[in-house]
Amino acid sequence: MISDSTACVGDTIALTAMGGTAGTNATLVYYEGSCGGTVVADPTAVVVTGPADYFVRYEDDCGETVCAMVSLVGSTSSTAPMALMISDSTACVGDTIALTAMGGTAGTNATLVYYEGSCGGTVVADPTAVVVTGPADYFVRYEDDCGETVCAMVSLVGSTSSTAPMALMISDSTACVGDTISLMAMGGTAGTNATLVYYEGSCGGTLVADPTAVVVTGPADYFVRYEDNCGETVCAMGSVSCVAGVAVEASVQLEGPYDATTMLMKDDLRVGGLIPLTEPYTALGYAHIGGGGEATVPTVFNTTGPDAIIDWVFVELRAAADNTTPVATRSALIQADGDIVDVDGSAGVDFTSSGVAAGSYWIVVRHRTHLDIMSATPVMIDGVTPTPYDYVASGTFGGGLKTLGTGDIVMYEGDVNHDGVINAADRSAVWNARNQTGYLEEDSSLNGVCNAADRSQNWNNRNQLTKIP
Repeated sequence: MISDSTACVGDTIALTAMGGTAGTNATLVYYEGSCGGTVVADPTAVVVTGPADYFVRYEDDCGETVCAMVSLVGSTSSTAPMALMISDSTACVGDTIALTAMGGTAGTNATLVYYEGSCGGTVVADPTAVVVTGPADYFVRYEDDCGETVCAMVSLVGSTSSTAPMALMISDSTACVGDTISLMAMGGTAGTNATLVYYEGSCGGTLVADPTAVVVTGPADYFVRYEDNCGETVCAMGSVSCVAGVAVEASVQLEGPYDATTMLMKDDLRVGGLIPLTEPYTALGYAHIGGGGEATVPTVFNTTGPDAIIDWVFVELRAAADNTTPVATRSALIQADGDIVDVDGSAGVDFTSSGVAAGSYWIVVRHRTHLDIMSATPVMIDGVTPTPYDYVASGTFGGGLKTLGTGDIVMYEGDVNHDGVINAADRSAVWNARNQTGYLEEDSSLNGVCNAADRSQNWNNRNQLTKIP
């Protein structure tokens, strides 16, 4: 009998003879390999060196008996895996990887067992589908009837994911066409092999080749994100919206004060010191958007000749896509030659305070005693140079100007209640204010006196309507 017939190399077993009778001076003698072969010195402590046949017999004064035999099949020990391979050593958190043992031999009833953290640590349930939770060490060994081998190990350094930039800073968010700006991501952290990538138009849209020198072509949205081994983050965004500076240089003549002889408007209100320093349109109920309360200084009224100030006008911008709704307004001054200027008397009406972006707009000019007019088409305002628009040369929407007998073209006089039509209501207002002097709504000729001349002009233009929507 063998105490353990599956013993492994290195184990100690005991051999025990069963049955038989001892003769004179008989001794039980144990052999390995064959009957009478290699004597087993101590059958109670036999160190296994591999599979073997063991024999035992009585040897006495009369000779020896036949042998009884038993075989030790034993259990073979595994040899350790030589390496552990990872399907993707740069895998990211959330990715699935596979572990594969390389080399080694399987012993009796051997199983490859995979661990994470240490050899014999946390068992990996399915080495073909390991979900990565971060950098880790993985181990594998054979475990068999004879015990376990040493482990082979591999480390997953892995790829770390970036965290998204928190903001995109633009060197000048009000830059205009032709300006050069720089883009800079703020915050976030870079993952493995991460690069900050900038786009225009959308996240992942048109690539910005050099974020330190972006030439502005118009209002735009810019985006930035990290792109790394694990993919890409969400984008941070910033916008450039060109603020129109000196935006509009419009020109038109008012019929009321127009003098066909000089081809200029008369500046009677200025000469009489009647033009207020603060725009009158807010008090008259005109709705301002971004403007209102514009004021000038007395010295602006010192200029004479073609650049003499005639009165205040009201200028609107309407988006190209909707010519019915103002998006920005400003009160400005009109000169004797028809140029509309800002409150300092210089050319151009500055829409900076309105925050209007560069783009195409319908330009509307309104006067408190004349019918409103609008540009014939949308006009591009680039925010870089003043945009000129001469209503006589370029026309008005719907043909809203009047041609005089002299061939001169002017705005219709007589809408003193500024409701868009010249009718009996205007004539009544003029009649009721007859013989009054000063800065009057009913004084459509702008000479500081409301009289029959104003009523006559109102009658001559009866039933005329503004052509703007």
